[in-house]
Amino acid sequence: MVVMGISCRWNQNTSIADTEQNSQQVAVFPNPSTGKFTVSANIGSINAIEIYNAMGTKVFSTSKVKLLAVNELDISDLAKGMYFIKIDGREKIYSEKILIE
Repeated sequence: MVVMGISCRWNQNTSIADTEQNSQQVAVFPNPSTGKFTVSANIGSINAIEIYNAMGTKVFSTSKVKLLAVNELDISDLAKGMYFIKIDGREKIYSEKILIE
């Protein structure tokens, strides 16, 4: 079988931020959770915390974070499933998978 008239493209997304996964400097717990998470970060400061669904759509964002402290997040209004949390620190961006049960 020969198929003609089809073109394929490959695209590699390039990040311009320095991203770390599963860093010892950032802890998100409990994970999995019912939607209430604690973010503990020893990274100097946090500029913002964002949550993305599995499709990459931003579903939560806050810039009201405590500097050098523990931050409580209540995202229990989101549907059950896997999400990605992005923690924007002063020098690096940290990401981790989280699960809402």
